[in-house]
Amino acid sequence: VGVLGFGGATSVSQSPVDPVCPMAEVDTPASRQGLSDCIARLHKRTPAEGDHTDFIDAIDDAVSDLMGTGDTGRPLLLFLLTDGHLDMVGSPGYSGSDGQISAAANQNMLTQTLPTARSSRVRIWPLGFGPDVDHAELQRIAGGGAQGSCDEKLPDSTPHAITVGSASQIETELPQIYANARCVHYSPGESAPIGSGDSADLYVTVLDIATNGSLEVIRQYPQIAVSFYDPD
Repeated sequence: VGVLGFGGATSVSQSPVDPVCPMAEVDTPASRQGLSDCIARLHKRTPAEGDHTDFIDAIDDAVSDLMGTGDTGRPLLLFLLTDGHLDMVGSPGYSGSDGQISAAANQNMLTQTLPTARSSRVRIWPLGFGPDVDHAELQRIAGGGAQGSCDEKLPDSTPHAITVGSASQIETELPQIYANARCVHYSPGESAPIGSGDSADLYVTVLDIATNGSLEVIRQYPQIAVSFYDPD
């Protein structure tokens, strides 16, 4: 897992992308804590830092990072969180009127960035949020990367854009998106948190076509105990 923040450069001395968390295996409590710690460095960029919306460079850097792992046995997944409004006005390398700059940037994305992601087997899953999301643009980005559906019985596993209405919905949608991208069945848990001394029963549907699999419960607090019970 790696995490990139992005804005938009307005001079050659700026980078539009902030490499917040370098690509690393997240498979131990220490590595999960390290990921949580570095994510805290994400911040809203100021105009002086370059606060436009350059997800072209963000996708380019993310594809490069994923390819740099050398991992050929797992799907390469890119989760893009943005409102879908590309803003490259003032960026180095682009000139002309605002309309000309936007047209050139879109052409660059369609002819270079997305084809590179597709040929690199990187699947892009856009999650749109904000007061004015361009869902059509996000869907175009999802369709431009690598595709590959797991099974005709899991149509949601094909990359597609999802739009949420508030920040709180992001937290609930991301596990579903992650499940779709990994071709697994996801059963959401309790909608309300449990307190000290409380308990909750969660149920998982096991598909008839399954021959093997794994059940995973993600605990936000280590004090929560988990027990698994078979159907009997």
